[in-house]
Amino acid sequence: MKVVIFGRDAAAWLSANALQSALGPTGLTVEVVELPSLSQAQDIYPALPALEAFHGQMRIDEHALLKATGGSYSLGQSFTGFGPAPFFHAYGSHGVAIDRLPFFQYFTRARQKGLTVALEDFSLTAAGAKVGRFIVPDSTTVSFARTDYGYHLPAVAYVDYLRAKALKSGVRMISVRDAGVEQDAEGNITALLTRNGSRITGDLFIDASGSDAQLMRALEIGFESWRGWFRGDRVLAAAGAPYANVPPYARIEALDHGWQGLYAAQDRTRLVQVHDSRLISDDDALQMAARTSGLKLGDAVVSELNSGRSAQAWAKNCVAVGEAACVFDPIDSPGLHTIQNGLVHLLALFPQADGGAVERTEYNHLMQQGFERTRDFQIVHSALCGQSGAYWRALETALPETLTRKLETFRARGIVPMSDGEIYPLDSWEAILTGHGLVLETFEPLVEATSDADLMAHLKRMLGYIREQVQSMNSHDSYLELFCK
Repeated sequence: MKVVIFGRDAAAWLSANALQSALGPTGLTVEVVELPSLSQAQDIYPALPALEAFHGQMRIDEHALLKATGGSYSLGQSFTGFGPAPFFHAYGSHGVAIDRLPFFQYFTRARQKGLTVALEDFSLTAAGAKVGRFIVPDSTTVSFARTDYGYHLPAVAYVDYLRAKALKSGVRMISVRDAGVEQDAEGNITALLTRNGSRITGDLFIDASGSDAQLMRALEIGFESWRGWFRGDRVLAAAGAPYANVPPYARIEALDHGWQGLYAAQDRTRLVQVHDSRLISDDDALQMAARTSGLKLGDAVVSELNSGRSAQAWAKNCVAVGEAACVFDPIDSPGLHTIQNGLVHLLALFPQADGGAVERTEYNHLMQQGFERTRDFQIVHSALCGQSGAYWRALETALPETLTRKLETFRARGIVPMSDGEIYPLDSWEAILTGHGLVLETFEPLVEATSDADLMAHLKRMLGYIREQVQSMNSHDSYLELFCK
């Protein structure tokens, strides 16, 4: 069987590596029809923690990757201007269970009784990140709490790394400026037609062409816009000098006209700013970015953003991955995870000789769930942001029912109903809802069985343990210097 991947950048080359690594030994042939790259020096891929395990399955060495790309680690995101006070979305858990009941319920009870310590202070990951320390999960930390990390990967170097690895493993490649699509009577793609007359045949085609979704458009697959929930229609990307000390987290700030993120790496500091062109021009947005970031910015480029999803992620014999399937606002770093999630489900449902009709239906169901749960997570920033700027004042579309149910249940009981397809864990939901200032009405009655004195003793022990662990951590810079430079 032959798979033809049509596209560019991380979507194309992650697909190539994943398919070759998993199915190459079975005789599968993988060919990449590569479009010109859109990655530039100012671009960065912020990655969620799940990418580390995905890389491991493809035998990508973490230290070698960060050394080759000049990337860094990320323990989460620091948010400013979104809630009553700055807050931290940590890639890890908060506290530990007390009397076998969830920590968050006890935290809610303690807050109602006057506790002023923030939720993030009970996160080992957040505590280390905020003072520039890097935590490597081990048996000691795992016994206390879950600690995870993602990456900040400079885009050009990351794509180069993935391409070189794929080609070395036996993936074929042809570079094209564009290609036409040949289809049979049933609408299946039979071949890609290049300008020089080449005809590239395959059994399964991967659309990795980004938001252009060239193969899906050839199949006349519709697109569902999410503009009513996400006002941003422009993305400004720029870069400045690296920080003297590389922070192991991203800094996200709400602005009147949108939001701005700073993503530190070893080589440079990248800026991503999303804004609404109805509120501010691209030139004014760049000037604003320079003022608010404090960086001398260069290589600035503005591109269009149209958040939404394809009506189908798998149509006929073509599977869309990454932005060809769904375009997200970049605020919570879902980009690489969207690619990864699609590939994981594709490998689990890889079609057999019958064309994969059953697998296609299940794949589309799973991907729609994942896209919509991620969308709901991101809508929280707009729905609950405390900023008074026009960008944040009101959503243009009513909240999805799935998110409304989450918010109502959280307000009433401090519980987040989790659904199939969630890519952000429960701790992440609790962090952003609490950080945005959502006021809870009550908590689980069972936590009242623990006395106030015992509860405070538990909380003090947790905070003491976190302080001790943070003091013993290496700095992020020293870890990078030792392993990744």
